[in-house]
Amino acid sequence: MDKILVVEDSNILGTLLKKRIELETGLEVDHAVTYAKAMEYTSVFDYFAVVVDLNLPDAAQAGMVDFAQNKNIPAIVYTGDYDDALREKIWKKNIVDYVLKKDPDSDIYIAKLLRQMMLNRDIDVIVADDSRLMRNRIKALLSAHLFRVHTCETGKEAFDLAMKLDNLKIVIADYLMPELSGFDLVRLIRKKFTKDRVAFIGMSREGTAELSAKFIKYGANDFLLKPFSPEQFYCRVNQNLQTLMLIDHIRDMSYKDYLTGLYNRRYFFIYMSEVFDIEKSKSIAVLDIDYFKGINDSFGHDVGDYVLKNISQAIMEYVGKRGLVSRFGGEEFCIYIEPGADEDYFEGLRSMIERSGVSYNNIEINVTVSIGVCSSYGKGLDDMISAADNLLYMAKNEGRNKVCSAS
Repeated sequence: MDKILVVEDSNILGTLLKKRIELETGLEVDHAVTYAKAMEYTSVFDYFAVVVDLNLPDAAQAGMVDFAQNKNIPAIVYTGDYDDALREKIWKKNIVDYVLKKDPDSDIYIAKLLRQMMLNRDIDVIVADDSRLMRNRIKALLSAHLFRVHTCETGKEAFDLAMKLDNLKIVIADYLMPELSGFDLVRLIRKKFTKDRVAFIGMSREGTAELSAKFIKYGANDFLLKPFSPEQFYCRVNQNLQTLMLIDHIRDMSYKDYLTGLYNRRYFFIYMSEVFDIEKSKSIAVLDIDYFKGINDSFGHDVGDYVLKNISQAIMEYVGKRGLVSRFGGEEFCIYIEPGADEDYFEGLRSMIERSGVSYNNIEINVTVSIGVCSSYGKGLDDMISAADNLLYMAKNEGRNKVCSAS
């Protein structure tokens, strides 16, 4: 499990920060009040990141920052000292951030920064610049925040890589590059990824307003003028990333059922419009919980909701990555499987649900489902759903707790 180390000689501030980080991130936090105690902790545990005060009673100024740097532990400086020369000196040590104790809600800011860093480990960022020095500098900045960083010397290399990465969120590219300029690269990127999916940040040493405007018109989300400070860089990157994540959250809310967490009917048809191929082997199943109204009437809607969530989780775990599970409404679900599955596969799902049952506050509820399955090479989506629906009604009419299928 990831752990955080807070090194702060004030018990009050250290305890406050420890509790805030634990609340926001769910991570375990250790608090050391001295350099020596911090050494003791780090000799036993591996830390995801450290939050350090610049001035400790038993260490030289910034001694803990140097230690963290040598141990390759991302360090957030949390200090009461504000001095331009000191601040510039500390930023050169490739820290994550420089946070002043007197800033309003500084503890909340640090906790949210750490939470974002946890997510950054799964986010791909491309840096494209023909200057090795600049590539390495930007890579060091991004790596401090734990992004998965990919560097490219040319625009073409960057575009080819963008087509392969699983979770690309940000492309940072210079204006002048061999093979493809920054302008050409952003136009190609936009043919594949919209601005709300991948953020593109253009860079240049040319400081004309026309250049930055041109980048934006061609599809960039933002523009950075070289040279830039680490704080300026991080503000732009984090602002663009937070915008993407907010859009993702809103999109996710519109695509998912609020109760079960499954994808809803709307997303099902959006997804199927992209992947459905008449010529491929596939199965569509429509599943319905038997006598669900009776569960609501006998035990109440809270229990009914619990049953829905429990069965949804069971279906999702059974199908896994093999297909898509969607709640179509009420107690009805639609399952897409590719390549197609035989009747035994869905019989296994039906049997598993029947055996498992649902327990709620010492109430044992027997739950069964009926399933209609259509497997086909040549039918369209609407025809397959309609056929599966008719087969579901057949299963209901034949006594429920049954799978009816047809090819």
